[in-house]
Amino acid sequence: MLCPDHYDPEKKAAPAKASKPAHRGLASLETRLNLAAHTLFLISGKVTGKIVNGYNNLFTLTKGERAQIFEHVGTSGLKKGRKDSLTAFETAVQLDPTNAETHRKLGDAYVEVEKFDQACESYNKALELRPDYLEAYEALGHIYYDQANYDAALKCLTKARTLDAQNDRIAYLVGLTYDKLGLYDKAIKFVETAIDLNPREIKYYYSLGFICDSNGMKDKSVENFKKAVELEKGHAR
Repeated sequence: MLCPDHYDPEKKAAPAKASKPAHRGLASLETRLNLAAHTLFLISGKVTGKIVNGYNNLFTLTKGERAQIFEHVGTSGLKKGRKDSLTAFETAVQLDPTNAETHRKLGDAYVEVEKFDQACESYNKALELRPDYLEAYEALGHIYYDQANYDAALKCLTKARTLDAQNDRIAYLVGLTYDKLGLYDKAIKFVETAIDLNPREIKYYYSLGFICDSNGMKDKSVENFKKAVELEKGHAR
């Protein structure tokens, strides 16, 4: 079986139309400045946690604009490792439930707090809204793989592969999933594809070495382990 230590499941604004009254342009500018100011205030960390829930009601902006703000807050929080980013994404989804990207980001936030069922719901909602959403398929594949639901993982990751055949990371994950299903020939094929797409990624060689070893291909296993070690030495220089 594959060693779990080697599984790695990262314009200029258009000019105002002359037909519009001047005050409309000023209002638009005021709205943009208002949005930027609120966003800066929130991202600065002055409004977090429970305060975020109540702060939504203080805005004079549209729901869409408020959703953008809370999405920015959530994104900033995730980058900084703050758990309260989940609240911001939940608020953004409530304000703009038709935004596929926000649902996907909410799924990411649920993963951070290990709420995997809710994460799957968010990713699936994102896919309802955007059936060709590569990142949502890949994220679902990660969760299903970690939950040992390899058939579901393979389905999601295979769909992701059809959307981006040049993505070495997805090819690698497909290979790992085939390995877990005991389909070693296909596992080797896809990990080799990942190596062809990104020949400098050390973990791909280690994984291929373990897959070959579990399939009795000792010489090929040793060959890939040696390649991984060579790359590691090169990185250490």
